[in-house]
Amino acid sequence: MSSKLFLDTSLLQDDIMTYNNNRFYEIIDQLVGQDISDLIKLQAIPNIPSLLLVNDIFEVLNLDYGTYIIKCGIINGLNYLTNTLKLKDEQRTKLNESSSSLNELIIKHPLLKALISYYKISTISLDKHQERFLTTLINNITSNLKCPKNNVRYNQTILNFALSLFILGDKNAYEFTRLNISQAFPSLTTLKIITSNNNEDVIEEGKFQIDHLLKHASVIDCRYGFMSEDCRSVIRKIEYDSATNTFIGFSTPLISGLPSYKHFQTDSFDELKNWFSTYEKAQLLNVHMFQPITINSALSSPYLLSAYDTNSKFTSNDIWRRW
Repeated sequence: MSSKLFLDTSLLQDDIMTYNNNRFYEIIDQLVGQDISDLIKLQAIPNIPSLLLVNDIFEVLNLDYGTYIIKCGIINGLNYLTNTLKLKDEQRTKLNESSSSLNELIIKHPLLKALISYYKISTISLDKHQERFLTTLINNITSNLKCPKNNVRYNQTILNFALSLFILGDKNAYEFTRLNISQAFPSLTTLKIITSNNNEDVIEEGKFQIDHLLKHASVIDCRYGFMSEDCRSVIRKIEYDSATNTFIGFSTPLISGLPSYKHFQTDSFDELKNWFSTYEKAQLLNVHMFQPITINSALSSPYLLSAYDTNSKFTSNDIWRRW
């Protein structure tokens, strides 16, 4: 085992290598006692660099007295002192070399300098409990760059942003952004797993989220609001929803004005084949929205009550029964 493991440099100030004369002797006295301090002072050794250059500090005794006996405590104390000071000097040298390398790296890469300035400003301008999204994004990216690809992690704020980007920008926009900002956002597969695990927030086709709406209204302290209904065009295609074991993309039939919930759920291939021949693919997505009326405008965002595929074929009675 290395003897360095028993040396404690934490007792030494970082600038101890610059101590001279009385200040230097005082710190030696505190560390190993007055006897060794007097011996060093006797030889006019003014500082640590000079002390470390001395081969035999006891040689002066041989010149003055010829023969002498040195107490083992003094020898051990002096050995401890010189070894500790040498270790401290090595640490200081390595730290200076590391700082020099770091400065060269910062000069070589201006981005690092800009990041340091940004974090200084952010630390001063923001409350310690607040954090800008950009700071969260940078921290998440740099953290993931050090990890294997199968062990990356994403902050909840980043996951929320990624989900919003996917919803607002569609699949292609999300993939383009993700591939060009390395380690910033999860893959589409990961994103789908995250959303599927949070079943409470998943909108099932044709199902009116009445219970969720009431819970949301209670949270934002809303007692009044108004409903709206509208359509938007979609790509005509059939997809399988494994969470509900249903096929999405067919035009959902109406029963008493309401969409037939899980109408296209089956385990029969023949029935699925029959649907393709008897039902047309939907070209529109019909949505019902609830607009809360609250005192706080920040809490009055519209709430999605239901959504289902349609071909826009319905009667006035369907609308009357639905509302």
